[in-house]
Amino acid sequence: MGKSRAEIQRAYRQRLKEKNNEEYLRKERQRMKRAYVPSNELNEKDKAKRNKKNRKNLRAYYERKKESIQNAAPPDTSGYESAEDDCRFTVRMDFNRNKAKGAIGRWKRELAEARGRIRVLEEEKTNLTRKVRSAQRKLQRKNISSKEPMTPRKETELAMKKANLSSSQKHAIRKSLLLSNVLCKEIRSAKEKSNLTDRKLVHQIVAGQVLRKYKCMNMLSLKTGLCRHRIAQTKIKSLQREGLKRRRTIRNNKDKVEAFLKREDNSKMQPGKADCKKSQTGEKTQIHVLTDYLPNLYEKFKAENPDTKISLTSFKRCRPKYILTTSFSSRHSCLCTKHQNVALTLKTLRKNGIQITAQPDKAVENLPSIETLKESLEETVSTSQWTRVEVEEKGKKKSTTRIVESKVPKEKFIEDFEKQMEDFKGHRSRVQTQYQQIRELKDKIARNEIIVQLDFAENYSCRSVEEVQSAYFNQTSVTLHPMVAYFKDENNTLQHQSYIVVSDELAHKSSTVIAFIDEMMPTLKSTVQTLERIHYWSDSPTSQYRNKQIFDLIGNHFEKYGIMAQWNYFEAGHGKGPCDGLGGA
Repeated sequence: MGKSRAEIQRAYRQRLKEKNNEEYLRKERQRMKRAYVPSNELNEKDKAKRNKKNRKNLRAYYERKKESIQNAAPPDTSGYESAEDDCRFTVRMDFNRNKAKGAIGRWKRELAEARGRIRVLEEEKTNLTRKVRSAQRKLQRKNISSKEPMTPRKETELAMKKANLSSSQKHAIRKSLLLSNVLCKEIRSAKEKSNLTDRKLVHQIVAGQVLRKYKCMNMLSLKTGLCRHRIAQTKIKSLQREGLKRRRTIRNNKDKVEAFLKREDNSKMQPGKADCKKSQTGEKTQIHVLTDYLPNLYEKFKAENPDTKISLTSFKRCRPKYILTTSFSSRHSCLCTKHQNVALTLKTLRKNGIQITAQPDKAVENLPSIETLKESLEETVSTSQWTRVEVEEKGKKKSTTRIVESKVPKEKFIEDFEKQMEDFKGHRSRVQTQYQQIRELKDKIARNEIIVQLDFAENYSCRSVEEVQSAYFNQTSVTLHPMVAYFKDENNTLQHQSYIVVSDELAHKSSTVIAFIDEMMPTLKSTVQTLERIHYWSDSPTSQYRNKQIFDLIGNHFEKYGIMAQWNYFEAGHGKGPCDGLGGA
């Protein structure tokens, strides 16, 4: 029978050792040094195993050293010979201080181990004692409940019989004792037939300071079946139900939650004229669509408001009707191209069995590894992306954006996936930073400064009340350019004022924007009398706001208007804000 692999390796190491023992031992020491793991990084089991091995090696070392000392031959001379006297004597010192220290250390370690075992055994004893007592109480309750229930009258007669009372004494206490037993029976019946919420109410009714004062809590628990721990915890006679408490929580936090959900980084205002909700008073409010799931927004709200105590259910109830919930696949207009392409890529991964969330902002925090992609994906991957393509309509070519489906090799898909995720991380970080900056700017803006958020709305088609057929098919349009100004009033409270510039100039370009600012500047100066600086915020199309004409306007803003200014741009695809709702309204 041939040798096993372990025997072959063992023989090979023995040959190396015999061939060059010193070199072999040196390499072994280097290998063990590289593979050594510090004790503080080991778990308790591995640490105990290593300590046991070290103690064993140390004992073997001391045994070998002791044996070598005993077997050593006595020296021939002491080193103190005399030339005249040939007398020789031998001096031997059997006492070894290092050996004594080693024994003391070993004794201390063994004592510490014994104390540790005693501590562990004492903890186990305490836990077992607690379990035994719990089982005894459980058995006692079972024995009590297994008995045939007695009526209040029988309990009263049995108690008086055990007390061996006279007829006159029985007549004096029968009614009071019977009333006590009847009330306990009613409380037990109410407890058994009520749900958890009503059961809390029963505890609040029967428990209190009087019951605690006369030390009747255990007896009440025994007679009624109520939880004695909850009876002991009840200190305040609060008979309000949980529903009232929840409604009070909703009423106190509704305005704060509503303002949080309406922020630009949490929801988008719909730009359509018909995208509005009518309240009971007949007031119309523009519809907002949330950009994230409610549980994620709840965690964000709790992080920003740690002192506000509100549950997820109450947070959801605080959401007004005009703020709609959504997912990335259900939003239908003016979406971010990068977000939607990442969502389509994640959809492809989920089709191939890779466990990953469909939400792009959450997916980038826990991306699958390259090995997982290689194992799960097929050799050819079918994917789709929003891409600009050229189409031909009526003999003319034009560029449009459509979803293009394609099949690519697995290696090419993984390479594109890495680049897309890296680009999306930067895009997501910029979006979050921009929304945070405008929120902080609104909180810290000075009295002599103003924030102007501006954007083009959809052109408005003008119609006459009475028009002929040819006018119906040849309607004229006007440009709508909403602006929202934020400023602090005399009480240092943030206020806003909405404006819309209406013009027959249909070209959405930088010269149009500069003309609109010229018209709005006197109005802004009258809104804030001591105006010294304007913060412009807009999206970033190169044809409208992000070009050399706007840069020239900002560079010469003080010479032209006497006011300092700076221009801030939102990330592409994330410029939605109050201007869209203003244009729709």
